[in-house]
Amino acid sequence: MTATIARFIFPHRSGETGLTVSLFDAGGDAELNGAGDALTETAQANGVFEATITEAIEGDCRYTVDDGATIIEHGTIVLADTVGPFIADDVVARIERSGGMVDGVRSVLAGITRLSSWMRAIARGDTADAVAMSELNTGGGSYDPELSSLEASSGVTSGVRRKLTIEATTDGTSGVGGVAFQLAGTSLKAFTNENGEAEFHLADGSHTFIVTPPGLYITEATVTIEIDGEDKTYSVSLLLPVISEPTDPTMAAVHCYFKTPDGKPVVNGTVIARLPNHYAGLNGALYTSTRLESETDEDGYALLELVPNDRMYGEPIEQQQKPWPGMYTVECWSEGDLVWRRTDVIVEPGAQMLR
Repeated sequence: MTATIARFIFPHRSGETGLTVSLFDAGGDAELNGAGDALTETAQANGVFEATITEAIEGDCRYTVDDGATIIEHGTIVLADTVGPFIADDVVARIERSGGMVDGVRSVLAGITRLSSWMRAIARGDTADAVAMSELNTGGGSYDPELSSLEASSGVTSGVRRKLTIEATTDGTSGVGGVAFQLAGTSLKAFTNENGEAEFHLADGSHTFIVTPPGLYITEATVTIEIDGEDKTYSVSLLLPVISEPTDPTMAAVHCYFKTPDGKPVVNGTVIARLPNHYAGLNGALYTSTRLESETDEDGYALLELVPNDRMYGEPIEQQQKPWPGMYTVECWSEGDLVWRRTDVIVEPGAQMLR
């Protein structure tokens, strides 16, 4: 029998001395290596211990690691008559799994000094730890817990949430789908469904929303809603556009912001305004249909200047005429597809810009 090296890995025992290992038959209690063999930690001092077994022991064995009269570790090991080291199977398995888990956790948490500070910054809407904020925004980020944390995004920083249902209509009864309501100062946004309803869950208090209808509107409007102790339904009336340029009675300006139902701007879209053939103006003459075009920019914005036709039967007409009054049809096309259409844009010379 050549001396066999039995190796045991106990990272938590690193630095301990005076340990011995006793070997037993897997199915019995007889000690196979006399009074036990000394365990000596390797030079790396990383919790790897070795014992030199001189007895002729082969096969499955149970072992105990003893600190004096106290058993501090136990398990199984397979030995053979060879000079190569044999590692305690169950200990290696246990320690390797633990080490793998630790390495995995270290990898996942790389760059995080204190996880609790990160969690507070992500969840809470108050001022976060400066170190956590620096780590969160590494690489040029601009995360702000007061605007984008879970608390801030839900619109609730304290108190009980109430259900707020916002109804968007044009006449008080007909619902308008695709209207965006965004809680001012936060990223919390909801779009109305096909029935014209958007739902929020907010704390009691005064809440201001930015209202963005789909398609044409004069400017982004706001509405302030008060919640006081109970669920609430609030109706918002989207008035028909009545448009003109009060500083210049010879033209009307239609400011259009076109967005898709999911709130994205329609870029490089073609905007067309049409007023059907009509009798009006000089000497009761018949004027041709008014048709104006514009193109949306990267924000989905287009400006339509409504001016009278500059020709009548191919001849120029006077430019001092006011814009043709009436109900225009406004369309927005993108890549050959009609993405928005409204037939009730009213032009009244001298009126103020309304929405």
